[in-house]
Amino acid sequence: MTDNTLLSQLKQHFGINLPDDEAASLLVDFWKSLPASEREKAELARRAQIARENFTVEGFRHFFWCVWRRESAPYALDTWIPAFMSLAWVILECFRGSTKSTTLTITFSAFVLGHYPWASILFVQANDTAAAKSSAAVANIVSLFSGFQACFPNVIPDEKRGWGANGYFVQDTEYIKNNGYGAWVEKTMQDHVKDPSFVGAGITSADIVGMHPGWLFFDDIHDRQNSTYAKDRENIVQTVRENVVPVLTKPGAKKPFFGVSCTFWDKNDAYHVLLETGLFKHIKTPILEFVEKDADGVFEGKPIKLTWKDGYPLEMVELYRKNNDAVTFKREYLCDETSDLDRAYKVMSHKAEELDFTWMAGLGADPVGVLNAGEGISHFAALEGLLTPYNYLVIVDGILEKCGALEGEEYIVNAHGRYRNFQKAVIEGNGIGAIFASTVTRHPGMVVQTVKVQEIGKGSKLDRQYQFLEPLARGGMIRVSDGNTPILRAVRRYFEEFPNFDKNDPLADLGDALVLLVYGFPVIWTKNVSSVAQAPQLKRNVRRVVPALGNYRHLGNGRV
Repeated sequence: MTDNTLLSQLKQHFGINLPDDEAASLLVDFWKSLPASEREKAELARRAQIARENFTVEGFRHFFWCVWRRESAPYALDTWIPAFMSLAWVILECFRGSTKSTTLTITFSAFVLGHYPWASILFVQANDTAAAKSSAAVANIVSLFSGFQACFPNVIPDEKRGWGANGYFVQDTEYIKNNGYGAWVEKTMQDHVKDPSFVGAGITSADIVGMHPGWLFFDDIHDRQNSTYAKDRENIVQTVRENVVPVLTKPGAKKPFFGVSCTFWDKNDAYHVLLETGLFKHIKTPILEFVEKDADGVFEGKPIKLTWKDGYPLEMVELYRKNNDAVTFKREYLCDETSDLDRAYKVMSHKAEELDFTWMAGLGADPVGVLNAGEGISHFAALEGLLTPYNYLVIVDGILEKCGALEGEEYIVNAHGRYRNFQKAVIEGNGIGAIFASTVTRHPGMVVQTVKVQEIGKGSKLDRQYQFLEPLARGGMIRVSDGNTPILRAVRRYFEEFPNFDKNDPLADLGDALVLLVYGFPVIWTKNVSSVAQAPQLKRNVRRVVPALGNYRHLGNGRV
């Protein structure tokens, strides 16, 4: 803060006009000489008065500081709060980590309560637990925070009527002093009958049915727990379509303020259902924007303007990109609704904790042609899958590494021993693949099937993969375990970035291994794809007698 700014604020606070520059300098010096605690008290009193007297963007700016002792994000004051203050219905699509919950759901709700303590507020989140935490945060601000008490000393908890997760009531001591407690209760019930002053609930909670708040906030009603799987996500969409939209659009009904702060999930999420009503203004806050001039730096070869340079510098943006695949980064950090259009595949997940390793198992492998790893060697790719009782295949493990044929062989045999019901390993049968397959069959109990690429389909490597896998992925016949391992992350990256990688990228080898894995389970694809192979070829299990190959290690065929 410059001396001139400080002097201006001191004049405003103390209401004095200083006669000359020397007097002004003395006042500034005196202020700076005070202990930090005293300066903060005076600053709190000054800013609390502005927050108390102004239900405006400027008032909120000072209220935020009083509560948190720091300034809010600049885009909150430039975009978010003006949108909410307009009282028009708005959907704020914000980048992940933008402080939307702290700023809007929690702090703005408390600001509303301070100015309108007779009103009712409902904030809805993905589940009851998240909503309960938010309502508890607001309750702590009202009951415990010195900043709120400095701004609104007359607004306190009304524990007689209720102060807990089922609903929090506040009271206005100034109103009660002048009119009595009964008049206060009457005033609040005339506004919202039985609802508390504020409460939080999950989107599917029965508690929100029948509530009539004056202020309604939706905050990230989709999350990984309720929206990773299509069926769960559809429950959220149907709840909004059937329970929320009809109330909003009912003719003549009293309408609340409705503000939504979120990060979009996909084009079929509940936020798009709300947008389809035509009642909401849609505002985006990405973490950066691509520009032609006045750039803050370069990101992925393009000049960019950072949304909050101090809060989210370029180094942090690059870290977010590193930790997310391209599609997720575009959607969650760039607020790019078109990102799903770039996704050639749409693949479902399967919960890792629900896997049963006694299910029928198999493996697909794209081999290498040299015995030992060395400079310039290509990647060995193998994927393992489990066939569920519902006849869809879940990818559960695998390998994508630069290694020689001997290491690849050892991996396959060890994988064979990890499953009680291992069926076979399917290996590419072109050229070196046939030789590799023959070496794998020398292990007792090891069943191998070779498949030539022309049996899969025509076209380039990526074309063959897409033609075979896409309808199966779209129909849920292929799914990926949601476990967090390097190989499963690589599989998800294959699906998410396809076809935006070079044909020589290791992900292309992983795609071949995936095709071969799926090919080994005809039950999931013969009904979907009819032009891949004839029935006799599907039944072929190659077990060849091979000539003596010299010394080799027998790797065993144990079971678990």
